[in-house]
Amino acid sequence: MTPNPASRILCYGDSLTAGTSPPLNELFPYGPHLENEIQNLMTFSSLLSTSPPAVVRWRGLPGWTSSAMEEYIDDPNVGLRSAVNEVSNPSLSLVIILAGTNDIGMLTSSAL
Repeated sequence: MTPNPASRILCYGDSLTAGTSPPLNELFPYGPHLENEIQNLMTFSSLLSTSPPAVVRWRGLPGWTSSAMEEYIDDPNVGLRSAVNEVSNPSLSLVIILAGTNDIGMLTSSAL
Protein backbone atom coordinates (compact mmCIF):
# COMPACT_ATOMS: atom_id res chain seq x y z
CA MET A 1 0.00 0.00 0.00
CA THR A 2 1.39 3.39 -1.03
CA PRO A 3 1.33 6.00 1.75
CA ASN A 4 -0.85 9.04 1.17
CA PRO A 5 1.11 12.14 0.16
CA ALA A 6 0.94 15.28 2.24
CA SER A 7 -1.99 17.58 1.60
CA ARG A 8 -0.78 20.62 -0.33
CA ILE A 9 -2.53 23.94 0.21
CA LEU A 10 -1.90 27.23 -1.58
CA CYS A 11 -3.08 30.54 -0.14
CA TYR A 12 -3.23 33.28 -2.79
CA GLY A 13 -4.40 36.83 -2.31
CA ASP A 14 -3.73 40.40 -1.37
CA SER A 15 -2.02 42.02 1.62
CA LEU A 16 -4.01 39.92 4.08
CA THR A 17 -2.43 36.80 2.58
CA ALA A 18 1.00 38.45 2.47
CA GLY A 19 0.58 39.45 6.11
CA THR A 20 1.41 43.13 5.89
CA SER A 21 1.17 44.90 9.20
CA PRO A 22 1.63 48.67 8.83
CA PRO A 23 3.53 50.54 10.10
CA LEU A 24 5.88 47.56 10.40
CA ASN A 25 7.89 46.50 7.37
CA GLU A 26 7.68 42.84 8.39
CA LEU A 27 5.28 40.31 6.90
CA PHE A 28 3.09 38.08 9.05
CA PRO A 29 1.26 35.79 6.59
CA TYR A 30 -1.47 33.51 7.87
CA GLY A 31 -0.13 30.53 5.90
CA PRO A 32 2.30 29.31 8.60
CA HIS A 33 -0.41 29.62 11.25
CA LEU A 34 -2.85 27.65 9.09
CA GLU A 35 -0.26 24.93 8.57
CA ASN A 36 0.43 24.79 12.31
CA GLU A 37 -3.27 24.54 13.18
CA ILE A 38 -3.82 21.77 10.65
CA GLN A 39 -0.86 19.88 12.15
CA ASN A 40 -2.35 20.33 15.63
CA LEU A 41 -5.71 18.99 14.44
CA MET A 42 -4.03 16.01 12.83
CA THR A 43 -2.08 15.28 15.98
CA PHE A 44 -5.16 15.27 18.19
CA SER A 45 -7.48 13.47 15.81
CA SER A 46 -7.31 9.72 15.90
CA LEU A 47 -8.79 9.56 12.37
CA LEU A 48 -6.04 11.69 10.89
CA SER A 49 -3.12 10.63 13.06
CA THR A 50 -1.70 8.39 10.33
CA SER A 51 -2.05 11.06 7.66
CA PRO A 52 1.06 12.84 6.46
CA PRO A 53 1.48 16.49 7.39
CA ALA A 54 -0.15 19.27 5.43
CA VAL A 55 2.07 21.73 3.60
CA VAL A 56 0.79 25.30 3.23
CA ARG A 57 2.41 27.79 0.85
CA TRP A 58 1.30 31.31 0.06
CA ARG A 59 1.64 34.13 -2.41
CA GLY A 60 0.39 37.49 -1.17
CA LEU A 61 0.27 40.64 -3.27
CA PRO A 62 -0.07 43.74 -1.07
CA GLY A 63 -2.18 46.48 -2.63
CA TRP A 64 -3.49 44.33 -5.46
CA THR A 65 -7.15 44.38 -6.38
CA SER A 66 -9.05 41.34 -7.61
CA SER A 67 -9.08 42.79 -11.15
CA ALA A 68 -5.27 43.13 -11.06
CA MET A 69 -4.99 39.51 -9.90
CA GLU A 70 -7.22 38.48 -12.79
CA GLU A 71 -5.24 40.58 -15.27
CA TYR A 72 -1.95 39.00 -14.20
CA ILE A 73 -3.27 35.44 -13.72
CA ASP A 74 -0.76 34.08 -16.26
CA ASP A 75 2.23 36.14 -15.10
CA PRO A 76 5.07 33.71 -14.27
CA ASN A 77 6.16 35.69 -11.20
CA VAL A 78 2.91 36.70 -9.50
CA GLY A 79 0.08 34.93 -11.32
CA LEU A 80 -2.24 32.41 -9.75
CA ARG A 81 -1.86 29.98 -12.64
CA SER A 82 1.93 29.83 -12.26
CA ALA A 83 1.60 29.42 -8.49
CA VAL A 84 -0.75 26.47 -8.99
CA ASN A 85 1.36 24.92 -11.74
CA GLU A 86 4.54 25.14 -9.63
CA VAL A 87 3.14 22.53 -7.26
CA SER A 88 3.17 18.97 -8.49
CA ASN A 89 3.77 15.46 -7.27
CA PRO A 90 1.48 15.64 -5.44
CA SER A 91 -0.70 18.37 -6.85
CA LEU A 92 -2.59 20.84 -4.69
CA SER A 93 -5.39 19.60 -2.49
CA LEU A 94 -6.83 23.05 -1.88
CA VAL A 95 -6.41 26.64 -3.10
CA ILE A 96 -7.62 29.46 -0.86
CA ILE A 97 -8.12 32.77 -2.66
CA LEU A 98 -8.51 35.87 -0.53
CA ALA A 99 -9.19 38.91 -2.66
CA GLY A 100 -11.36 42.00 -2.53
CA THR A 101 -10.18 43.93 0.52
CA ASN A 102 -8.29 46.41 -1.67
CA ASP A 103 -11.31 46.64 -3.99
CA ILE A 104 -13.39 47.83 -1.04
CA GLY A 105 -10.73 50.38 -0.09
CA MET A 106 -10.79 51.82 -3.60
CA LEU A 107 -14.55 52.34 -3.68
CA THR A 108 -15.76 55.90 -3.57
CA SER A 109 -19.16 57.16 -2.51
CA SER A 110 -20.01 57.73 -6.18
CA ALA A 111 -19.29 54.08 -6.93
CA LEU A 112 -21.69 52.91 -4.25
